[in-house]
Amino acid sequence: MVQQGVDGLWLRVISLREEIQRRCSSVSGVRRPFGELSLRTPKLYPRELAFYQAITWLYAFYIEAGPVTFRFLMERFSIYGLADEGVLPAHYADVRQLRTFLQHNLDLDSVRDVEVQRACERWFLSSCGSSVPDRESEWSACLTNILNASESFLCLLIECVRGIEKDDAVDAIVEQWKARLSRYHPKHEFERVVRIVTHNIGQDSLNPEIIATRYYDRWVDALKSRDEPYIFDKEAAKLIEHTLLSDLDPPIPITGDDIIREFGIPHGQEVGRLLRRAQAIYYSQPTGGDELITLIKQAEGYSSSAG
Repeated sequence: MVQQGVDGLWLRVISLREEIQRRCSSVSGVRRPFGELSLRTPKLYPRELAFYQAITWLYAFYIEAGPVTFRFLMERFSIYGLADEGVLPAHYADVRQLRTFLQHNLDLDSVRDVEVQRACERWFLSSCGSSVPDRESEWSACLTNILNASESFLCLLIECVRGIEKDDAVDAIVEQWKARLSRYHPKHEFERVVRIVTHNIGQDSLNPEIIATRYYDRWVDALKSRDEPYIFDKEAAKLIEHTLLSDLDPPIPITGDDIIREFGIPHGQEVGRLLRRAQAIYYSQPTGGDELITLIKQAEGYSSSAG
């Protein structure tokens, strides 16, 4: 009976995913409001493995394949009476936290990581009666719980899409939806442009994946703030070039204190001006600190006896 129950739940979740795809595409006019999932449907046995795979699959669906559409729809739940204003469905948050808990090494000196662990332990306790499940029956109860919650969550999404379809402002809502989708760029798109930019400026030794991961949120926020349409490759290249030419430049070998001491000037704007001059000289002619001071003095017209 349990096998049939879990089988039925998985079929229901997969069916609802396909229905959401169809409805969202029909209402929005966007062919793929969600990305495709490369993950296979999780196995049902053993239950612990099935639960781990289920969390991975649900996370990929909610967070990776459809982040824009999921967020857009959830923001409208309160409008159609599907949730309290500003409150995300608990299931959505549960999947994020369970995935972190199950697939990452938590730092128990981190307040955030400790909160994730405690939240997941509470979830397990309420789902199967143990905060640390280790029996097949306990994992089965956890799997059943997460799939039931997924079914309910996906049904809410479908009701939200129905609400949009019947809304008098449906055209304006769809335009907002499309605009949000058009401005979403996954990290791998930035990685591709980083690879082009680093090659163009002779920085092939830099790792595009590391750079894109470090600056992704900053670049995404910059593009979101644009009111006018843009060509992604062109604007991303501008952002990436600016980052590479500023944040990733090595520090110059002197400080403001060195400028004050060597030039005999007080704290103030002149120190900043000379540091910028030093930076320009250093990046065109890398050298040591003493030599850099000498080059600045020469550029500024100081005589050899000037203090």
